[in-house]
Amino acid sequence: MSTLITAALGWLRSQSGYYFPSALDTHALWGWLLVVLTFLAWLLQWDAFSHWKKAKYFAYAASGLLLFLAGHLGGELTHGEDYLLPKITVPRTTKAAENKIEPFKERSQDSIGVLVDVIQPILDQKCVACHNQDISSGGLNMQAGSFLKKAQNNKIVVPSKPYESSLFKRVVLPQDHTKFMPPAGTPLTYDEIALLEWWILEGAPPTASLGSLEKGEKIKAILSRTYGLDMKKKAWYEKATQPPLSLQQQQLLEQNNFNWRYLAAQNNLIDVRFLGGTINPQQLAALASVSKHITWLNLSQSAIADRDLEVLAQFENLTRLNLSKNEITEKGLATLQSLIHLEQLNLYETAVSDIVFSLLDDFPALSFVTLHQTQLSPTAIATFKAAHPQIEVVSP
Repeated sequence: MSTLITAALGWLRSQSGYYFPSALDTHALWGWLLVVLTFLAWLLQWDAFSHWKKAKYFAYAASGLLLFLAGHLGGELTHGEDYLLPKITVPRTTKAAENKIEPFKERSQDSIGVLVDVIQPILDQKCVACHNQDISSGGLNMQAGSFLKKAQNNKIVVPSKPYESSLFKRVVLPQDHTKFMPPAGTPLTYDEIALLEWWILEGAPPTASLGSLEKGEKIKAILSRTYGLDMKKKAWYEKATQPPLSLQQQQLLEQNNFNWRYLAAQNNLIDVRFLGGTINPQQLAALASVSKHITWLNLSQSAIADRDLEVLAQFENLTRLNLSKNEITEKGLATLQSLIHLEQLNLYETAVSDIVFSLLDDFPALSFVTLHQTQLSPTAIATFKAAHPQIEVVSP
């Protein structure tokens, strides 16, 4: 009677739609077989079946085994597959892992959809078994492209407000809470919860790319270790591509008193340094002939003048420029405002005045500037530092 009542209550519970069908079917089958075997064991106690003595012991043994197996499956349904023994972590070499992670390594962040490629796979693994087109528990279908509009209307997902979104609130409840999700199977991991919170905080956008959303250090670390993405900010020279210098171009630089080198074996952009003396128009023309290759340029102590800086305005891949120990002013720097990738600028021992700070605002990528031994006032330097915390300023 107890096994029959237990099986009947289990069947009623299974109608809630909260359990994974594959595990539920096996648990139910073994549960009903246990009912049959315990009924047979009970019958075999009667004297009328005394000639079935051996069968009685078989029924006892089989009932004990089925009780263990059905009970174990029931525990997995309620507490997850690793409730009894910790699940062994296997390196990400499975086909599922390949489908999920490998393509991310070869794709740019702008080609990765946050909802489609990051959030939806989490929902598919942890939510869709109970919230799909056929079993929509709570009237919610969480399959791709189906749930977001309705979810927002019903406060299941409230853009920018994870703690007002029932989807998020339920996955962070204590696991013994009646509203905890998922009620069966493996709960969301710390990383999955963090990604879900981040996506909602960013407005739960349905079509935004990974590259378009702000990402803190925690989210960058999760994306890096989970999806193999390189989340480090890349300098422009790491992105720009050029063919190698020709032998003629190499010789032209060397003949005009320039030392040069490739930045890396797989990068054809170059670092160029003037070897001293007064730079002349012929040498500037030699530089200009390879302008697209130059990303780091050192013209320190070259007697370059404001009028000469107009030549550098065409160096579209320039990211570092050293103009130290030259009598240049903000007038010459004004001609360089087309250098949108310029990240580092050295103005040590130049003739710039406080007006230069209004020009530095026009270099969108600037992150480092050296201002030692100039006539700049301490007040102007302090004001600029306070207004531009993202720029490292080296000054007295």
